[in-house]
Amino acid sequence: NADQSIASNYYKSDFLWAKASSITAQTDPVNIYFGHRMSKIVITTMAGAGYSVSEFNAATKSVQILGTKLSSKINLSNGIISLDNSVENGTITPKANGNVFTAILVPQTTLESTVFIKVTVNGVVYYYSKGFTFESNKQYNFTVSVNKNSLSVVSNSISEWTSDGNVYSTKEEAIIKDI
Repeated sequence: NADQSIASNYYKSDFLWAKASSITAQTDPVNIYFGHRMSKIVITTMAGAGYSVSEFNAATKSVQILGTKLSSKINLSNGIISLDNSVENGTITPKANGNVFTAILVPQTTLESTVFIKVTVNGVVYYYSKGFTFESNKQYNFTVSVNKNSLSVVSNSISEWTSDGNVYSTKEEAIIKDI
């Protein structure tokens, strides 16, 4: 979803996939383990040169992720994602929590010249250009220092996907089949 600033749109943008193979008929439940097929990006903004921490925290901020594909196809038999290249690149508005902005994106490779992150602080716009390869089930963490006249990425790292606090559960149902 392009507008992930609404929590429900953010959660709807994820896709969990699991598969259990070589299972024989049994009475016990079969455990399956789901993995995220999308990528997650977490952008943490912080006060840079020219901003005090309190001034930066009180500032009006927004972040957008630019130049990415917003559509893909998922092969349900093997979980492999293929990018839908027939769709133009789009803009994602992440979910905000203070100075932290989080979004789900389709796994893809962006070109080195891609204008990728747009940060707006009190009406002043900053851009960050960089190419990346985003993989399924990975979390990409960026710490962005916003200076009065520039933006710099202080760190970026890849980690395991961390939970957002939502707990998804399933209801066990009895399935009766006449043979």
